[in-house]
Amino acid sequence: MEYRLIAENDCIRIRSFIPDDAPLIFAYSQEASTHRELPDEVFDSLRETQENLHHFNQLSEAKKYPMVFCVAEKETDQPIGHVSLSPIRKDDVEIGYAIGEAHQGKGYGKMAAMLFTAWALGECGLPALYGIVKESNPASVRCLEKAGYELICREERNCFGGRYMIREYRKA
Repeated sequence: MEYRLIAENDCIRIRSFIPDDAPLIFAYSQEASTHRELPDEVFDSLRETQENLHHFNQLSEAKKYPMVFCVAEKETDQPIGHVSLSPIRKDDVEIGYAIGEAHQGKGYGKMAAMLFTAWALGECGLPALYGIVKESNPASVRCLEKAGYELICREERNCFGGRYMIREYRKA
């Protein structure tokens, strides 16, 4: 099936979604880590997942936010997660990412963040990207730091479905 390739390295590719991705993306949305860390990214059904993936592709083609892309293992082209760009303030855009639990701890999040950041800064003409993570999520903190993001703020905020101590990072 045809898709839009955004970026790739030896291990992963970032691409548009295809209809066959929906069952795995739905399954990832049901994992405990998604419910805990990204509750607004939990889908209620496979049909809702399919509709959202189609909508994400339409927004991405139109270069409108949120832009959400599939992170797939390069060898199998199977989805392992997603990356996204979303507006957070008037002129600021945030990178988002999630990797399925079975694929965590392998460096895929860092690779996806690095590849997607380079693409977004170059192709989307953004002067900088921001990353906002819960301080209680050390894997996500390490992911941004290893991807070259610099800590610019540490404060308590309402986000991620509650009030949490967060870290905000920036990469120009």
